[in-house]
Amino acid sequence: MRRLGLALGAIGYFGYALCTACAIELSGPVLMPAFVAAVPVLLALLGNTPTKMLAWRTLLFPLSLLAGGLLLITLRGNNSSVADPHTFAVGVVFSLVAVALWLSFSVLNQNALGKIPARSTGGWTALMMAGSALCMLVLMPLGYALRLFKLPCLGASYDNAGSLYAWAIVIALFSSVFGAWAWNMACRYLPLVLSGQLIALESMFATLLCLAFEKRLPRVHETLAITAVLTGTTLAIRLLWATNEAGGQR
Repeated sequence: MRRLGLALGAIGYFGYALCTACAIELSGPVLMPAFVAAVPVLLALLGNTPTKMLAWRTLLFPLSLLAGGLLLITLRGNNSSVADPHTFAVGVVFSLVAVALWLSFSVLNQNALGKIPARSTGGWTALMMAGSALCMLVLMPLGYALRLFKLPCLGASYDNAGSLYAWAIVIALFSSVFGAWAWNMACRYLPLVLSGQLIALESMFATLLCLAFEKRLPRVHETLAITAVLTGTTLAIRLLWATNEAGGQR
């Protein structure tokens, strides 16, 4: 279980974040959130297959909304920032790998949390963070060899890299450590068919953040896609709550 916890950190945090960053760098800021929007659909299918918590006909409409939002933002996505089709294709590959890593992480983590006591959730989260950090340390020499880091050339002083340090600390504490703990707590109390839907919010937040960096409002198709993703997520949550309440009454 310790080895699994370390491996999940390497898969779900370091590997997923690395592939996400590469996808955004190569194919622009809109495509990767669109692919992340496919994760709830796939996780819902994986989570509902063994449990049959919800009838497939009940899931059809919210999943259709999620898939429709993904299709819309993919077909009408703004790829004008990517000039080289080959580079864009490589970005698509990184997006697919990121989705595959998160799917694997979600299923394995959900199963593992069912085998450890609730009081060990914090320790389980710490194992994940340690696994992610170890993976980063092992691969860091490769990054230096490939000249992926600008810090050695620009200098590591606070004047040159102060904003980098600030962003790194904020992301490490709130996104990685606290985010991992909160995700583990959610997975402990929610079935995969529901917790998998919540990753759709990452797609929305990532899109809005990218739009803020680009200093523009969302286009019509982007607004429709985000609305479809959020509506599908909300409907899935309400359906599950209704199912749980009906089961409790029986």
